[in-house]
Amino acid sequence: MTPLPLGWAQRFPAIKLSLLFVVSVFFIDVLNLPDVFPSHHSLIFSLIAAGMLGAAWFFKKFRITALTVIPVVALIAAARMPTEKLPAEHISHFTDLGKPVLLRGAVTVDPDVNNEKTKIVLDVKEIRLSQNLFFKTEGKVLVTLRAGARKPVVYGDELEAYGTLLKPRNERNPGEFDYRAYLVRQNIWGLMYIRDSVNIQPTGENFANPFFSECILPVKHYVMRLNEQQLSPVSASVLTGLLVGERSEIPNEVIQAFSLSGTIHILSLSGLHVVFISALLLGIFSFFRIPHAWRIGLTIVCLGIYVCIGEFVPSVVRAALMTTIVLAGGLLQRRRNIINSLFVALLLILFVDPLSLFDIGLQLSFAAVLSIVLFYPKLELASKRIGFFRKPEMDFKDKIWSLLMVSVAAQIGTVPFTAYYFNKIPLIALASNVAVVPLSSAAMGLGFFSAIAGTFSPMVSSWYAHVNEYVIWLMIEIARWSSDWPLAYVEYYRLGSIGLIAFYLFLFYVMNWSNVTIRKTGLIMLILIITAFTWKPVFQENPMRVNFLDVGQGDCTVIQLPGGRTMVVDAGDKEPDYDNGEKIVAPFLRRAGIETIDYLVMSHPHDDHIGGIEYLLRHFEVKEVWESGQFYNSESYFNILSLIEQKGITRRIVRAGDFLAIDGAVNVYFLHPKSGFVSAVSHAPLNTNNASVVMKLKYLETSVMLTGDAEESSLHALEHYDDFLKSDILKASHHGSSNGLTTGFLSRVQPRYTILSCGQFNKFNHPSPKVVDYLHRAGSAVLRTDHHGAIQFETDGHSVRQIR
Repeated sequence: MTPLPLGWAQRFPAIKLSLLFVVSVFFIDVLNLPDVFPSHHSLIFSLIAAGMLGAAWFFKKFRITALTVIPVVALIAAARMPTEKLPAEHISHFTDLGKPVLLRGAVTVDPDVNNEKTKIVLDVKEIRLSQNLFFKTEGKVLVTLRAGARKPVVYGDELEAYGTLLKPRNERNPGEFDYRAYLVRQNIWGLMYIRDSVNIQPTGENFANPFFSECILPVKHYVMRLNEQQLSPVSASVLTGLLVGERSEIPNEVIQAFSLSGTIHILSLSGLHVVFISALLLGIFSFFRIPHAWRIGLTIVCLGIYVCIGEFVPSVVRAALMTTIVLAGGLLQRRRNIINSLFVALLLILFVDPLSLFDIGLQLSFAAVLSIVLFYPKLELASKRIGFFRKPEMDFKDKIWSLLMVSVAAQIGTVPFTAYYFNKIPLIALASNVAVVPLSSAAMGLGFFSAIAGTFSPMVSSWYAHVNEYVIWLMIEIARWSSDWPLAYVEYYRLGSIGLIAFYLFLFYVMNWSNVTIRKTGLIMLILIITAFTWKPVFQENPMRVNFLDVGQGDCTVIQLPGGRTMVVDAGDKEPDYDNGEKIVAPFLRRAGIETIDYLVMSHPHDDHIGGIEYLLRHFEVKEVWESGQFYNSESYFNILSLIEQKGITRRIVRAGDFLAIDGAVNVYFLHPKSGFVSAVSHAPLNTNNASVVMKLKYLETSVMLTGDAEESSLHALEHYDDFLKSDILKASHHGSSNGLTTGFLSRVQPRYTILSCGQFNKFNHPSPKVVDYLHRAGSAVLRTDHHGAIQFETDGHSVRQIR
């Protein structure tokens, strides 16, 4: 085995180890490999293995080959991964019991308090299920106190919390945020919501770490309190976010403005904050003529305190470690290697917590710094060719251009992540960052000086705060102005994991174009990829995919037909602050590459079914709308009809007995409503639910039954179809309510799968236990969107398989 190349490895020795560790953690997590070591042995093994590898490299006593390094690093990564073999008494085993429990535990972090609620992370030590039944347990629970349950709670307090312990929801629909995975990475396994103050009681005990409770948190609270006293509420919330990372009080519209302008990163603690603080501290210590060595040491200590104030946010830890390595290297008169320092910091963070790899903040921070280091010199060189940076000292024009080039360099590395996670590419970010970043630095500087001055002179502190009010106002206004531009950002939903990796491989290829081997390898790979995509349609099967989306207490079914057309049946509800069409259905369609809806079906005109349709009509090309034509007096329905007419969309009124052949081998049979159930000019003869469109989609030998909200009267009227009702998949009527199923109808449909579309903890208590029992006894697999999130099937026309 050939030894690792010396030149590159000696210049950047941490890169290969870091990348090996990253790849190992990624595959262990994705492949869900079993635990290798008991948790109490993992740290010992990791330290021994890392020590042996480091010693062998340092003393050069052994030939370090890839065959040696790869398995050792992989084993270290496996040993550091958190165990999934949770003990029987772990708190995760007590979620979703369906009854209240009593938890006893200590508050592990500073409570997150805003005007509406207080969030507490409780490290649970005991759970009581009844008066005489309790267990010792472990694991954390996120307890949310609503306005009526607000109590003064501080870090370290032991509390007793009484309520229903819930399991966090995972990814509700494909491509959405996985809340459960996010919490599990913080060792949080349950949720509890408390509305009454009697259900949260302190025991009088406190288990706080004295260093945090007496040194760190008082500093954080002092800064927050001073901002509230001296600034307007909006400015105080923004400055608190800048200084200590607490942004729960920042208004949503301000956060939205920063997000759409591509400057949201300044409101989260990141490397930018650490660099600024380091420069500020070094400047202050230099002003007071503190010796160089003490200056470096004090700065490193202050950075450690700042990391503690920021509650060890991975991106801040990365920046602090990297800065510490660079400063310490300068103190020891070692040549500074920014790239190596960056990867050493990454390696240390992942060694302590491998799952930090999946932290969005760390990914963005790392990508931004690496991109600036790699691309800014190239951009600077190119700028010299067009007239910039030609003087020994930069003038104002050069400084502005330099800021723009730094912004460009950072965007090169971070744009793929923003597209991947947030489905947006902020076009205005290049310009807005040039203005907002310096202003945020000025606001941070003024905020720090105000805090320091506040310890001895409130008047001087208020002077700084007065100036800062205008700086923060200007920063917010620039963010708002930038976000209001017509092309401030573009939405992009198609960048998956493969696309993300491909982008960075392409960057690597471009940067190493001068390397003949890499250039030839890249060209060969490009030819192979183009060939694969050219032949893909020849070998690719075209199944029909049926997607039952989780839109809460409503309905939405998206059917991707085998010939490439799309049918959408209903689109969930629309509330003043949340539109399922905009937030759920449209993103799902865009991620699937769907811009045209060939058939848009309204089962009936209740808002929980058609609320999101108005957004789809405005933002997608819709070719046909199918509905029953039942009159309904609602603003949503009238708006939809008006849009259909304005856009010249074909509107098809369907009745029982109608038949349509669509998309090749797919046939649609309309079984309801019959004429006696519908009125186009007045209220429905029975009720609007019974005017629902009921249809059966048949693709060769497989079929799907969609029933809207048809109630017993309608279902009885369908029973004469007898065996024709038989279907592989049944979307149960009326969210599984007691009047949404009859034994006669069920016995004729004989579904292999039954979908119950309902919202978690809905006020109607859907689905009915009686209905669920009927379905189980009939041998149908019951799948609920409130439990499983979106439910997806594929069929080739001969068999049906569940894919989610």
